[in-house]
Amino acid sequence: QPTNTSTMAKTSIKPPASPFFAPSTPRKLVKVSTPGGTSRLIKKESSQTKENKSTVAGATSNLVNAIIGAGIVGIPYAIKECGLVAGIILVVLCAILTEKSLRVLVDTAKHVDVPSYETLFESTYGSAGFYFISVNMLIMAYGGCLSYLTIIKDTLPILLGVERGDVGMERAILVVSTMAIILPISMQRDMADLAKTSKISVIFQCFMVLVVVIFSPVSETLEENGGLLAIA
Repeated sequence: QPTNTSTMAKTSIKPPASPFFAPSTPRKLVKVSTPGGTSRLIKKESSQTKENKSTVAGATSNLVNAIIGAGIVGIPYAIKECGLVAGIILVVLCAILTEKSLRVLVDTAKHVDVPSYETLFESTYGSAGFYFISVNMLIMAYGGCLSYLTIIKDTLPILLGVERGDVGMERAILVVSTMAIILPISMQRDMADLAKTSKISVIFQCFMVLVVVIFSPVSETLEENGGLLAIA
C-alpha cells in the first residue's frame, strides 16, 4: 500500500507552469532552532523539488543591478560638490569598505551556519534583532522603490515627448509602466528568474554611461528637442 501511494504521488505531481504560481510539489513544516535561541517553523521542500539556480553571469548581473541602483543618478552631483580628486577618493573608499563588509558578512554566516542576513542578525541579537533588521530592510526597499518610481515619472514622459506640467499623462505613463513591467518582474518567486532582466538592465546602464561620456557636455537637453521620438 505505501508503494502504491508513493507511485501515485510521483505521477500526479507536476512542476508549476508559471513562475508566478506557488509550487505544486508537496511541502511540510519543520521546526528549526536558530543560533539566537528561538524556534520557528519553516517549509521543507520535497525531494522532488529542484532548486532554481542561475549561472555565474546571471548572479553577477543580479548583484550589479542591486548595487548600481538609483544612487548612480546622484553620484555625479556628489562628485561635483566634493571636487574631482576628493570625489574619486571617496568612491574608491566606499568600494573598499563595501567589499570588506560583504566578506565579513559571508565569513560570519559560514561560521555560525546561517543562510540569510536576518538569521545572521538574530544569531547575535536574538529575536529582537531579527525583527529589527527585517523592518529596516523593508524601509530601505520601500525607499528604493519610491526613488525608482520618481525617476520613472520624471524621465519617461520626457523621452516620450510629453509636455512638462501634463500631470494626468505623467501619472498615466507611471501607472502603465509600473503595472505592465515592474509588477510582473517583482512577482517572480526566485531571484534566479531575474537574471535575464538584470543582464538587460546592466547593458542599458553601461549604454547610458557611454552616451554621457560621448556627448557631454551638451548644450541642449532631450526635453528641448521634443523627446526621444522627435529625435528618432
